[in-house]
Amino acid sequence: MKKLATLLAALTAACGMVGTVYADDQEVSVSLAEIGAIEQLHHPVPFGKCGIWEISINRFQVLGKNETLTMTSSQLADLIELGSVRIKVVVTEGEELLKGVPIITREDDSALLEMTIAHTYGIKEETVKAEISFTANRNIYWDKEQRNYTRNLRSNKGERNILILEKGDTLISQPIEFTAYYNNVENYQMKIHLDEDSIANRGVLADGEELYMAAGKDKMLTLEFGEIAAYTTCISAAQKTVNLYYSLDEIEDIAELYPECSFHFISFPGNPSFINSGELTFQAVGGENTVIYSYEGGELTRLEGEYDSTYNTTTVRSVKRLGSYVVASESIDDFSDIQETQNLNSPQAVKIILKK
Repeated sequence: MKKLATLLAALTAACGMVGTVYADDQEVSVSLAEIGAIEQLHHPVPFGKCGIWEISINRFQVLGKNETLTMTSSQLADLIELGSVRIKVVVTEGEELLKGVPIITREDDSALLEMTIAHTYGIKEETVKAEISFTANRNIYWDKEQRNYTRNLRSNKGERNILILEKGDTLISQPIEFTAYYNNVENYQMKIHLDEDSIANRGVLADGEELYMAAGKDKMLTLEFGEIAAYTTCISAAQKTVNLYYSLDEIEDIAELYPECSFHFISFPGNPSFINSGELTFQAVGGENTVIYSYEGGELTRLEGEYDSTYNTTTVRSVKRLGSYVVASESIDDFSDIQETQNLNSPQAVKIILKK
């Protein structure tokens, strides 16, 4: 009976349409339901977050019978646990966008597909296409008495169960689309504050036209990044959309090299660029001794900053593009000779060159 059934199914989120296909007179279809989601034509997932979808197989029409069956996510999970069914995800487009590989897991009596589309830090959506294949590792029967799938040829009453899938049978879905996205900034004002929630919710895309409209009469606008930094610039009418995603992750190589110092780190992996130069202001972690460095390509470059004792901030001027910055409680230029000596004996993962 060995057959390969191509599932030309319309795969949507919960309660979406389900298509059918005929293969060896057997009608089969598959549904893919996103947990907790409303009906969708595509399967959305934020960049950098794990998308979790519940898998089920619907509308099994048994050969020669009028009865239509379904394989719920719970039943599918049981078959996976028993080793009766093997599920594999094959990425047909956009594999380079994935963080890791898609996996199938069993959790809370459900069969789940988990997949993460890595950050691009761009402004466009990206699409990954995949196929899901279901292969029977052994004969699978339908027990009418128990209303469930089984490996047993006969029921408890000795009645012959209906053969649903024979060992080796494989069902393959049509390409399923997963669209990754960043959300737009929610509130456009003269001061736009992006906090940890904004980053977690991926609310980081700032539309250029919206920024221009939100700026004051002098077209000055301030972007605040948590409590660490703020950027103020004159917004041009020609400003393009920018990705304002930022990270406060520590650069371990630097922190470990200079244990005498206190640091703040902030990086903008999307490298948002503005038409007019602006001022980038940081909380002064070391008061008037605070020094700001840019960090790019494994190199530290000292930036000229102006300290404000009233607000305990240090400001760097003439900034058009936001990159990666190290805010040090004191100058680390004096440690450069020590660092070079250490590197001779103990190579670091990152090349650090200090420039004035």
